Amino acid sequence: GFHFLGEIHALREDWSNAAEKFEEVIQNATGDPIRNRSLYQYADVLYEMARPKDADTSLLRNIISAYGSALDASAETVRILPAYLRLSKTWERLADREKGQKLENLGKSLAYMKKLRDFGKGAELVGLEPKEVDLEIARLLREMGQTEESIALLRKVIALPRDEFLEGPLPHKYRLALARSLLQNAEEMAGQGRDASAERQLYEVLEIARPNEQNPFEGEDETEAVYLRGHAYYNLGVLLARKNGDPRNSHFTKMVAAYQSALDQNDSYGKNGHDSLLALLRRTNYLYDNAEQYNDAVREYTRILEEFPDNPYAYRVQYKLGEALYRLNRYAEAEKHFRDAVRDFPRTQYTDDESFRGSYFGLATCQYLEEDYARAAQTYETLLSLVQYEDSPESLLAWKRLADAYHQQGLIDESIDELRGFLKKYPTRDDNGLVRFQLARNLFERFDYGEGREELRKIIEELPRDSETVRWAHYLICKSYQDESGLAVGEDRKELLMKVLDEAEKIRIAYPDEDRPLAIMGLTYFDLGDYERSAKYLEYYNQASRTEDPKPENQLKLAESFFRLKRYKEAIPAYRRVDLTGFEVGGREEAARTLFNLAESLRYEDRLVEAVANYEKILEDYPTSTLRELAQGRINELQWRISKGISRQANP
Repeated sequence: GFHFLGEIHALREDWSNAAEKFEEVIQNATGDPIRNRSLYQYADVLYEMARPKDADTSLLRNIISAYGSALDASAETVRILPAYLRLSKTWERLADREKGQKLENLGKSLAYMKKLRDFGKGAELVGLEPKEVDLEIARLLREMGQTEESIALLRKVIALPRDEFLEGPLPHKYRLALARSLLQNAEEMAGQGRDASAERQLYEVLEIARPNEQNPFEGEDETEAVYLRGHAYYNLGVLLARKNGDPRNSHFTKMVAAYQSALDQNDSYGKNGHDSLLALLRRTNYLYDNAEQYNDAVREYTRILEEFPDNPYAYRVQYKLGEALYRLNRYAEAEKHFRDAVRDFPRTQYTDDESFRGSYFGLATCQYLEEDYARAAQTYETLLSLVQYEDSPESLLAWKRLADAYHQQGLIDESIDELRGFLKKYPTRDDNGLVRFQLARNLFERFDYGEGREELRKIIEELPRDSETVRWAHYLICKSYQDESGLAVGEDRKELLMKVLDEAEKIRIAYPDEDRPLAIMGLTYFDLGDYERSAKYLEYYNQASRTEDPKPENQLKLAESFFRLKRYKEAIPAYRRVDLTGFEVGGREEAARTLFNLAESLRYEDRLVEAVANYEKILEDYPTSTLRELAQGRINELQWRISKGISRQANP
């Protein structure tokens, strides 16, 4: 009765109740044919319960155990053949779940399929012809990496005599299976450096998968063929690129076309969509790496992550998507994907050192470019620790940017420590002297002028004279003496300013076409109170540079020199050339004084009406200036003089 109820529930696909009834029979009947039959039926019911893709691994193990018990109890051909087939399928499913036991589980799947083959035409009881069983065996061999055995078996099956009049042509699936095994074998040979052999097999794949007007592919066979062509063209492209260094060869162009056609037919093809995933990845990588179509690459990489969120290449996709967004200057979005890649690295299959390092470096770079210097410094520190401060371009750049990230935060001591660490560990890697140059700048910022100048002089001694860094080093030495003189008084200040002149003269000798030393000398003579020389050099600079828009500081000092030399006629046009808007924030008082001195120069030249206009401009434009009352007094005085016709006034 329990057995009958179990069969009724099974017919209704009420698997849970069917399993319960068959278990009652198994537990209560002993040595009964009904019990033996129930053992198989119980296993069959469990098999049906496990059809959903997300079936629990423990259920799959129970199926194997149940069929094992059934086979031990009874060996009826009509029952053991379906059991062999289902055991083979279940072991294969376990191979996908239990990655650490994949080969072992596939081996057990293969063993049951071979047992099924041993029955010859008896396999037709489970709906398989002998050659279809061989097809399954060849596929399992390929899954296990035994591609040469798989190829040999498929060639044997294809070569079997066939009565095409009675049986028709051999179905495409056998040759396409051979092409699939040839493809995998070619990839293995390419990995071993056997490029010529790999190339021969890839061309055989293309020949098998080539469209045939006499016997065209249809349905799934057509999809399989076009995916195989795409895979073959990809691998041929890789081989050719490796041979002649051309990453844009015609094989990749054909790959893109084949993959596009394949995806149009089925964009979730292969086991777990693996073929479609490869097509999307490889086509998108080509768009990114070779065609530089970054917007298209972003769209396609995003699609891959959405359609295949748990794919084994997700880490690389996150990295590539971050790279493409970075190329488009979309740093905030790129940072997110680089961060996800770094986060997912420990639990991702098919990772590689390049992608990991690239993701970490990309994350830090995006943070750096977004001016999030605190996080950038932390990420650079972690990256450098991971790679042990190795001598590689990315590591060296990371170290430099770590120092700059500290500098940008005002952590000058930390920045100096990193730059000194760089120069100590890799003294020959500062080819252009920029690390030492930055070190000098940082030293100046903490007022270590002597040490900073020592670093700059090392640059001048060690690098060629035509190096831009050497040129900048000369100018920075000048500036350091200027800055230091601002902190000194008396003879110490004068001595430092004289050193500015010495350094400027060295620049004139080293770079005779440079005009800037003239301006430096003019400004320095002004600070020394030598207004004759100041005016001379600043005029030389204006004439040599032929600038229509001189720097406010240079032009102001020239005008001031004329004014202090009482050369008012020359001071007037000089003051008028000063760009009052060019003064820094907080320089409104200096702008007001410039206008006042212009007005004073006009007054001394008896150009009283013009002088009044400039005094009035001070009242209008700079109402809070300390010169306001003095300007108003001058206006009153000059208006009275104009009204009285008194125009001459001796220079004081």
